[in-house]
Amino acid sequence: MESMQQLQEDDEVAMVVHERILKQVKMDDYGRYDPSPTMAKPHFKDIPN
Repeated sequence: MESMQQLQEDDEVAMVVHERILKQVKMDDYGRYDPSPTMAKPHFKDIPN
């Protein structure tokens, strides 16, 4: 029973550390999503009739 409590405490500590790591990451550093023009084009040529 004591080992279960120890595991639960370890999980809680890991969650707190994980939250701190996530807070350090700045999501707005990446800017807005703007795909390149080449990706907007189809990957094939139209077949002429």
